[in-house]
Amino acid sequence: MHQSRLPKLQVPPLGDTLGRYLGAVAPLLSPEAFAVTKGVVQEFETSGEGEALQRSLLEYAAEKDSFVEEFWDDSYLTPKSSVVLNLNPFFVFETPTLSTHSKDLGDEIGDAGACSSCGAGGGSEDRSRFPSPPRRSANGGIDVYDDNASRPSFYRSPPHKRGDRRSSEPASRRAARDTGRAAVAGKKQARRAASLLYSSLRFASAVRSETLPPDLWRDTPLCMAQYRRLFGAHRKAVENDADEMRVCEDSRHVVVLCKNQFYCFSALHPDGRVGITEEELEEIVLAVQEDAAKANLAKTAANAVGVLTTQTRDDWAVARRRLAAADETNKRYLHLVDTALFVLCLDHTSPCTSAEIAASCLHGSYALEGDVQVGTCTNRWYDKLQLIVFENGAAGVNFEHTWVDGHTVLRFASDVFADVIYRFANHLTSTTGGARGREGMGEVFPPDKQAFSLCDGRSPVKMEWRLPKDMRRDIYFAETRISDLIRQHDVQALEYDTFGKRFITQNKMSPDAFVQMSIVYGYYGLYGDVVAAYEPVLTKAFLKGRTEALRTVTAEVKAFLEAFSNPDTSTKRKMLSLRTAIVSHGRLVKLAAKGKGVDRHLFALLCMAKKKAEEATAEATAAKEAVPNGGDSNGTTPPSPPSQIPALFEDEAWRVLNHVILSTSNCGNPSLRLFGFGPVVRDGFGVGYIIKENQLKLVVTSKNRQTDRFVGKIREFFDTVFHAYSPSQIQGRVRVVAAEGASDESGGYSMWGSFRNKKGDALL
Repeated sequence: MHQSRLPKLQVPPLGDTLGRYLGAVAPLLSPEAFAVTKGVVQEFETSGEGEALQRSLLEYAAEKDSFVEEFWDDSYLTPKSSVVLNLNPFFVFETPTLSTHSKDLGDEIGDAGACSSCGAGGGSEDRSRFPSPPRRSANGGIDVYDDNASRPSFYRSPPHKRGDRRSSEPASRRAARDTGRAAVAGKKQARRAASLLYSSLRFASAVRSETLPPDLWRDTPLCMAQYRRLFGAHRKAVENDADEMRVCEDSRHVVVLCKNQFYCFSALHPDGRVGITEEELEEIVLAVQEDAAKANLAKTAANAVGVLTTQTRDDWAVARRRLAAADETNKRYLHLVDTALFVLCLDHTSPCTSAEIAASCLHGSYALEGDVQVGTCTNRWYDKLQLIVFENGAAGVNFEHTWVDGHTVLRFASDVFADVIYRFANHLTSTTGGARGREGMGEVFPPDKQAFSLCDGRSPVKMEWRLPKDMRRDIYFAETRISDLIRQHDVQALEYDTFGKRFITQNKMSPDAFVQMSIVYGYYGLYGDVVAAYEPVLTKAFLKGRTEALRTVTAEVKAFLEAFSNPDTSTKRKMLSLRTAIVSHGRLVKLAAKGKGVDRHLFALLCMAKKKAEEATAEATAAKEAVPNGGDSNGTTPPSPPSQIPALFEDEAWRVLNHVILSTSNCGNPSLRLFGFGPVVRDGFGVGYIIKENQLKLVVTSKNRQTDRFVGKIREFFDTVFHAYSPSQIQGRVRVVAAEGASDESGGYSMWGSFRNKKGDALL
């Protein structure tokens, strides 16, 4: 393994970081405030205060794989707010170009993402019966299952009640039509879910066996440590303390949520190899769908245990403790969910628009029947990696962010998506049925009843929680609070198809920097303010590397904003200012990728200062307790320790820089249609974007700010640049490029996954 040969992330020289810090805060401050900050920084550097912390950090770093890793984990685990909208990001898979890989359904499936309610993109109805799930022997089940758990039997839609007069249509015809629609939606969802499940298991198996090809940046291998924390991991809420992250490294089962009900099945052999076929997975999903359909959705909402994970962390910790104490069965079920490879969420909705799909993957849907929440916001378990599949075949991922960055989950999503396509392509051309899918994903273990209990082990087991009456009250209040949170947020999507990466690079600009400029312009154009903007840059070329913050707003970017929004500025001058800003962004990318940013180093110094302050407080407390009556022999009380937090971290500039109004990330990959996350401050925007060859896709979130107008300003920027570089303006374009001396950074940088392999292909 290359892992042991990766270099450690080095602590940068203090003076270099402080110089870059001044450059980052200068555009955000008034001249008077910046003068104060310069004095504070100089005092921190020359007084010995900064050097003392730097020495402590260097000593700490010498004993760690990464000087920032533990501090960074704590920054995720300490906050007590809900992880929904505040922490967990989401991905939406692109629609497979080869459709849903099942020759017996053929055109009846249609495209993933077609709306079953309005018929958009859907195919004809299929009224055929579902195949029966695998039969079970009398002693059924395998080691991960609770012997008392119930097993769903094969279910067919019940006939309508006699006397149903919803229309003049004969009851028999109406029943056939409704059953047919349910069959089509059920099969579409089951096929997509089974396909994603199967490829996900292959990926997990490759991680377990360490056969997953390493990520590369050109010829440089990247750290693979995060992949061991992707499967079988969960975040455990802890009352009045920081949460804990745990991982079950021998996990081999999957938990399924469908209409607020829980199911479980085993999928991997003890040695980590995949022990189930795609066809069997489809039968499992169909069985779960049919069993879940037996219960009224309004009734299952009262038992929606998953919604408890949306609470504040202390509230969830208390509810979890009470749930486990109520019955030993609940304790076993909590353990099953915690140790599952991941959670599959089968949603009963079919979101149609980009914004609807994005919102559903971010926080689930909101829908009331009377006073009962029947949306999908309760059909989640936010402490784990979740695959989400909708009735219309659209699918996405929602993940707990503490231990894994977007690049890691992107590799997972990308390989899964590619494996689905490759397997289907091989299926079409292979006469032996031996399609292997994406190379490096691992082999499927041959069916072996003795090794895996073929028939018994693949039957889904229903997990029926035993809830005390007051727990249902907790579930209800958890639902009303997450419903409030959903209603307080706005999610908008922009899928701009006038141009994409090709147009930008043809005009010698970095695609990532170009979109960054559109975002800061969008805010400036709407509000006239220059505010803090944040873009994470990957540092996985280092051992245990995560990300470094890139602070988009520089002096050059501020000048661009002022010029671009001034109606008296010529088009040529606007484009020159844009290109200058893009070049400044490229310089920051290079520094950040080398671990030479501002945020992580200063954050580690702040953590060291807090650590020293805590130690000083503990020593002072111990000294007081050691003296009778709290004083010395002369009755003198030991003095309290002075504040150990340097003025640098209490200065206005530090507050402004860390109040991130524009939290942004780039996720460039063909496997994804959309991705996003919630805003990180109350008055901020969260902007996730994907740069495709001929499209620019953004998901923008806010706490009920003017999200649509903000998106409109971004579109306005795109249109303005396109017009400036259109054929009628070609001579001007040539002059601008020549005058600026176009940067060689036109290839751009993708925050999550633009690193490339030896062949120059985008890393998937």
